[in-house]
Amino acid sequence: GGWLGLGIANLLNVLDSEVVVIGGGVSVDAELYLDEARRTVRDASLGGRRRPRVPVVVARLGERAGAIGAALLAGLRT
Repeated sequence: GGWLGLGIANLLNVLDSEVVVIGGGVSVDAELYLDEARRTVRDASLGGRRRPRVPVVVARLGERAGAIGAALLAGLRT
């Protein structure tokens, strides 16, 4: 969870996103590490606790999210 949170925090420092959605295979056992990842994101993001909290959530489609998104994108290009 700590390593995932550090990676997310680094991306947030560059991209300044409003939400982070965890999908694909990483989302399968999210309950095991997501709390630690969220704590690390809060602590490692620039601005720390003064920065508005960025929600880190699991995709509703879970590990199928990437495949479904790719299929939808392919359908848009036909």
